[in-house]
Amino acid sequence: MNGNRSGFVRLTVWLASIGIILGVMTLNAVSAVMNGFQAEIQSKLFGISEHVVVRFYEPRDANLDLARFTDDQRIKVASPFLISAGIIQHAGVSVPSVLLGIDPAQINYATLLDNTDAFSHLHAGEFQAITGGHLAQSIAWSKGRKAMLLSAPRPGQMMNHVNMKRIALLDKVTFKTGKRLEEKMIFMHLNDVQLLMGLPGKISGFNLHLHDLYQAPDVAYDVAQNLGQVAYVSDWTEQYSELFSALRLQKTVMVILLGLIIVIALFNLVTGQVMLVNERRTSIAVLATCGMTRSRITAIFILQGLFLACIGIVIGTALGFFVANHVGDWVRYVESTYHIQLISSKVYMVDYLPCDFRWSDACTIALMTLLFTFICSAYPAKLAGRIHPARTLRYE
Repeated sequence: MNGNRSGFVRLTVWLASIGIILGVMTLNAVSAVMNGFQAEIQSKLFGISEHVVVRFYEPRDANLDLARFTDDQRIKVASPFLISAGIIQHAGVSVPSVLLGIDPAQINYATLLDNTDAFSHLHAGEFQAITGGHLAQSIAWSKGRKAMLLSAPRPGQMMNHVNMKRIALLDKVTFKTGKRLEEKMIFMHLNDVQLLMGLPGKISGFNLHLHDLYQAPDVAYDVAQNLGQVAYVSDWTEQYSELFSALRLQKTVMVILLGLIIVIALFNLVTGQVMLVNERRTSIAVLATCGMTRSRITAIFILQGLFLACIGIVIGTALGFFVANHVGDWVRYVESTYHIQLISSKVYMVDYLPCDFRWSDACTIALMTLLFTFICSAYPAKLAGRIHPARTLRYE
């Protein structure tokens, strides 16, 4: 009978260790996936929408404000731009578009494209354009061929005045943010757009890329105070705060729900240790009669629980790291094998499963697991420390 009881106690304790392993592994894998999604979405959103955007109400001389941005140590890159609406015509087809003049030497849009070197080939005076593959395909515009660009009149011009220019397609590229930009955006050199619109030296504003994106509200406030009423200043928190708040909330909820796996495993650990204390009452009493103090007996059972938790943490973290690094390949294998699409770029902005395993999260999960293990091990350890040697050994 005692042998069966001992076997059941060992089974309960090892099941608790397995539960800790599964809980730690799942938490690390899910945390890595959520971190990957947040990093990818952040990269795509900030590819074209910068941390802080300064948009002048009317085109303004670029040199008036450039110094104040370059002197601010919080600003990494200040990219001037000139934007206009227009219509691109080729092969008898007209498509509305957004014309964006950029300076390739001060650009931060490289993260927007799969071909990161495309912007470096834009040169002033050549009136060349870079556009998305979908826009070029819709008007049968191929590399090296010219099309007619009709841009909107600049401020102060008559509404019936249209700026026209034949421009050549330098390259058609793929945008990482999806088809909407590929159907609308036309990039040209800033000087060419200024000449086309008759606004030499003028810009529509600045895109400010910061060293720390979370300083965007403070930077936006300071810039707005300095510029006064000549510009509208916005930062990413105004446009995407709800999105990132939702991602953080989703990650928090997932961690709490999956953390219940560890909690359930710790309940099993408590049950196993309580049964072990009841089974080893005689042995504990003998140790007490030999001079072992209650604090040492209590420490033995606490250390036993922490030891089992450490085994689960080490194995679970290793498995979580392995799963996080291979789950994307497994998803692609399932999609290609069964011809299904589990992750759509139309819904998630990415068509694959990104992962970003962070050891800081792994350490946090490990420390929280040890903390809960210590709390849960305190009850059976306290029961062991309360065993009275004389009462227990009276009938032995």
